[in-house]
Amino acid sequence: MERPRTRSKAFERIAQLVSEMGPLEQLIVVTSDDEVGQQLIQTLKTTYQGSISSYKLGAVIGTYTGPSTGGVVAITAH
Repeated sequence: MERPRTRSKAFERIAQLVSEMGPLEQLIVVTSDDEVGQQLIQTLKTTYQGSISSYKLGAVIGTYTGPSTGGVVAITAH
């Protein structure tokens, strides 16, 4: 897998990977930073039309992942 060099390119690649997964039952964004979460959600909305839930990482996990961490949980439809 390639290594995007900027956050915006990484988010675009994540959106592309999510769109290639087929129909989704649920899409969730988890972040340690609200601004990063909003940027990721806006990028995902370019390829995913459903609702996107957002959750903030807790202090314990955030300690291990570091600042500005973002992740996506995609649950595919049956």
